[in-house]
Amino acid sequence: MKTPLGRRPRIVLVDDDPGLLRLITIRLRSEGFEVAACENASQALTTVPRFLPDVLVTDLRMKDKDGIMLLKELQGRYPALPVILLTAHGTIPDAVTATKSGAFAFLTKPVEKDQLLEQIGAALKVSGFASVTEDWRAGIITRNPVMEERLSQALMAAGSDAPLLVTGQRATGRARLALAMPRASAPGGVRDRKRS
Repeated sequence: MKTPLGRRPRIVLVDDDPGLLRLITIRLRSEGFEVAACENASQALTTVPRFLPDVLVTDLRMKDKDGIMLLKELQGRYPALPVILLTAHGTIPDAVTATKSGAFAFLTKPVEKDQLLEQIGAALKVSGFASVTEDWRAGIITRNPVMEERLSQALMAAGSDAPLLVTGQRATGRARLALAMPRASAPGGVRDRKRS
């Protein structure tokens, strides 16, 4: 998959069925995605801050926490992260609950590869990944992998409709980042608050 940000889109995939987890992981990797496969919601919650996915795809019914509980925890920490729910037992009440809880999409297993890719593509557009070019960060030059991760986080935050506040010490690039984010931001913009 050709990407505008110079990296492949990242997906966290969560399913407690090891065979299905392996199968979907292989399919997504063959399409050019970076995939972190997690066997349960707890593992996903520790993987997300390290992997910084652009989309999360999770099974609805799992042993430790179900997909709705995972979705709600992620919304508090990563409100701009689109979550796609998969289930083998798709019912109308489940779909309504998922939608009301803020799921990006609700798909029934066995999910067709094209249908899953279509929803992931749509989720990438919503997260800002698919439509943003490197132009948004013009003037911010780094080779530091930690800084690249921070820029990825900033891009994900800019894709949400939440107001953003950029803070930091002097001479750390705070002002450049505050100026860059509106180019990647949803309506609402970014404010810079200087620290004394």
